[in-house]
Formats: sequence, C-alpha cells, structure tokens
Amino acid sequence: MADKAGKPYAIASFVLGVAGLLFILGSYASAFSVIFGIAGLICSRSARREGYAIGIYSTGRWLDVASVVAGLIVLVCSIIFKFSVISILVSIFSGL
Repeated sequence: MADKAGKPYAIASFVLGVAGLLFILGSYASAFSVIFGIAGLICSRSARREGYAIGIYSTGRWLDVASVVAGLIVLVCSIIFKFSVISILVSIFSGL
C-alpha cells in the first residue's frame, strides 16, 4: 500500500514532463517548458518521498529534467537570435 501513496504525484510528474517537452516547439513558449519541468520535478520528489519510486516515477523525472534543460537552451537561443536580428537591422538602417 505504501507504493500506491505517491502514484498520483508520479503521474503528474510524467504528464508535466510530456507537456513541457511539447512547449519546446515554440521559441518563447519554452519558458513554460521550464516551468512545467520544475513543477514536475517537485511532483516526482513528492512521489519519491511518499515511497513510490518505480516505473512512471523515473520516466517522469527524466522527462522533467529534459524539459528544463531543453527549455532553457531553446529560450536562451531565442533571446540571442532576437537581439542579433535587432542589431543587424539597426546596423542596416543606420547606414541609410
């Protein structure tokens, strides 16, 4: 019965990890990927604390970690790209 106590947290962690990975597809929406990944990591820690550490727990935890890391990479690259395009446009139009 102890392994059933944390199962809702493990499922929430898995769902948040999948949702976070879906938000990577948008450039600035990847901030939601980071948020969902962190929330999923909190849920997976709660599942582990309740004694549920099998199957979907580990999958959800890895999806959450991937969501946070990939979301940060995409978000930083989007911000860098935005500012590089702005600086290129400013340099083009300042010569006119």
